[in-house]
Amino acid sequence: MEKARFQIYFDSATQRAGGPKGLDEIEFRISPNPGEELRPLEKIASGGELSRLMLALKTVVGRAGRRRADRSEPRQSRLFVFDEVDAGIGGRVAESVGQRLKRLARDTQVLCVTHLAQMHALLTTTTT
Repeated sequence: MEKARFQIYFDSATQRAGGPKGLDEIEFRISPNPGEELRPLEKIASGGELSRLMLALKTVVGRAGRRRADRSEPRQSRLFVFDEVDAGIGGRVAESVGQRLKRLARDTQVLCVTHLAQMHALLTTTTT
């Protein structure tokens, strides 16, 4: 998903009354491939794409956590769980996803269900 585009769309409707979900409507939009328009994530993403998108977002969150720790703020324990992150991929893409998981696992606990040998080989601790 190297060339994917991601956007968070906010619709602030001041005319309608707030309810249990609030006033604003928020929608995640994605264009997984160059040249495609942004579309609602819930309508176009497969389970594997959702997992890989979550990996990207959690990697950013993990980096932010490291920066906070560098400022002597209390460190919070994190656990990231990935299932189907390897769905529909293989070869170099699978190795790239595995490398990102490995980097994320340096500072957080990562639980990943995988069926690919490339990803399994990159894990620090495994259970079979």
